Amino acid sequence: MALDPGETTGYAWATIEEQKVTEINAGQGEYSEYDLYLMLSAISPTAIIAESFEFRQRARTGLVLMSRNLLGVSRLWAELHGVFYSEQSASQGKSFFTDDKLRAMEAYKVGLQHARDATRHLFFWLAFGRGSKLLAEPFYKGRQE
Repeated sequence: MALDPGETTGYAWATIEEQKVTEINAGQGEYSEYDLYLMLSAISPTAIIAESFEFRQRARTGLVLMSRNLLGVSRLWAELHGVFYSEQSASQGKSFFTDDKLRAMEAYKVGLQHARDATRHLFFWLAFGRGSKLLAEPFYKGRQE
């Protein structure tokens, strides 16, 4: 499962059976810390990949740090359940799997930017990260640009 945490949190998860991705789901919503914990418990992922938080040393009007709280919940859930947890920078997930690539893979969700961003993180992890070891064949057959 991949998360793009924030005021609106994107999520995406894949079902892997017999070393092949058989299903991909994605969505987004506004989650409290407790709501996210309940969602993780309901889905019970075997790995959590989250977009990391990058504080840029500038306070701005309306700055919300909810993503830090949600990352903490995700990390705690993973630790309590013995599940792999990793964070990726925004650029790792978002730069390679462009909108055009998501469309070509039939994974582009119209109007759901945060769901798309979570999908990008999931795909990057499955294609180039530790998740690639779970699959018999490469998840993405193109080259990393």
